[in-house]
Amino acid sequence: MSSRNEVVFFWHFYGGRILWCCYDFCEHSRGLTDKSEDDKKVNFRLFKKVEGELPPEVVSAGEAYIKAQKKYINVDRTNDQHDRVWRDYLDALYHFNDALDSHKEEIEFLHKKECVGCPWVGHAM
Repeated sequence: MSSRNEVVFFWHFYGGRILWCCYDFCEHSRGLTDKSEDDKKVNFRLFKKVEGELPPEVVSAGEAYIKAQKKYINVDRTNDQHDRVWRDYLDALYHFNDALDSHKEEIEFLHKKECVGCPWVGHAM
């Protein structure tokens, strides 16, 4: 589906957001198997790759977020740079969330086209 270095955007990545991104679909999908059978059915039916074009600001902010996340995951916790890498990660997360919020209407329009019959009600399923 994607290489471990490609940032991919998905619908219904987790409950509180209609859209999120990751670089390892397999790793995330394994986490979905820890849920109840009913939750699994809903999650696997709705969790899918975005096919359409997202606003460029969302894509670039998502890519920056994933880059900062990878850097934070791999930083040595005893390294002097740990705090700076953590702050960079939080900053990238803030900017990604801000981009998602700023383009909410465009994202929801694309979602309606790609996720027909979805139970999403603007903030949850």
